[in-house]
Amino acid sequence: YKGPYLRPQELFALEAPVPDGGHLGGLSALIEEFERVRQHGFTAGELARQKRKVLSAVENQYKNRKTTDSASLANEHVRSVTRGQTVPGIEVTWELYQRDLPGISLQEVNEEAHSWMPERNRVVLIEGPDKEGVTYPKEAKVLEELAKVSTQTLSAYEEEGVDSPLIDAALVPGSIVGIET
Repeated sequence: YKGPYLRPQELFALEAPVPDGGHLGGLSALIEEFERVRQHGFTAGELARQKRKVLSAVENQYKNRKTTDSASLANEHVRSVTRGQTVPGIEVTWELYQRDLPGISLQEVNEEAHSWMPERNRVVLIEGPDKEGVTYPKEAKVLEELAKVSTQTLSAYEEEGVDSPLIDAALVPGSIVGIET
């Protein structure tokens, strides 16, 4: 956990919202995808998409820096005091992301992924409504499902790229049919 008031703790979390009764299926799907990454790593396409997403988020923060609420800025200073983090400001952060993010390699990310979710200190939390007809799996069933999925040999994720344009014909410009005030 890396909240604003507690010392940082390493935490890797997966979560899946599921319908009532879908708890074991959701757990299986999460662990299966995690194991797929552990066994085969991420793909170049997945990394490229995530880099674009992160860079876009930081760029939006940079573009909106004049309207950032004071609570966000105050949290930066709290982290500076409680965790010893630097407070470079969004201008420097934006420069660093533009400079350093492209240099993060797929190999580095995949090597890091192997350290996620060790067998020790694992917590599985299943929560939901306390209502009639909703049952939750017992600990033994959860452990059985974890063991079953964790030992499977899975195939690598394969990118399903779009080989053709999304729109294959040139768009015809429209015309203004009327103006009302």
